Amino acid sequence: MALRIRTLAHRRPIEWLGKYALNNLIAVDQLANALLAGDPDETISSRAAKHYDHKDGWGWLARMLDKIDPGHSSKSIELDEGKDALLP
Repeated sequence: MALRIRTLAHRRPIEWLGKYALNNLIAVDQLANALLAGDPDETISSRAAKHYDHKDGWGWLARMLDKIDPGHSSKSIELDEGKDALLP
């Protein structure tokens, strides 16, 4: 643990802040997915990407994300997550 803290302390402040912000955005994304009865360790993008070809809201979201960020769905899918979802 001490080694990890030391490593972060030696990063430039802007790098550290960027990584901190990204980690927290991912945590909020996973929390939102859990609140929507999804797997608490999966992002909304991954859940949506798994429904890409479906005519439901998740499929629509995946297609919209791909319009904003081409290839977003294929980059964000987590095949090893989703088994703990209460709803698909």
